[in-house]
Amino acid sequence: LEELDALLHDRLLEGGEITLLLFEADEKKEGGRYVRVTGTVKRVDGESRTLVFGDGRRIAADRIVEIL
Repeated sequence: LEELDALLHDRLLEGGEITLLLFEADEKKEGGRYVRVTGTVKRVDGESRTLVFGDGRRIAADRIVEIL
């Protein structure tokens, strides 16, 4: 999580918005899909290991596949 926090900090200093590639598991069967999410990260919640976006979305760090 510390590494993710450092990467996000550097990226946000460059322009504010960030795009993440997430894995979204299928609730009905094995597998899932990859989803791109773009937004401004307000903070990293170390206790719950989530990213909190400016629009209120919360994304668990373990769902992040790549920072684009």
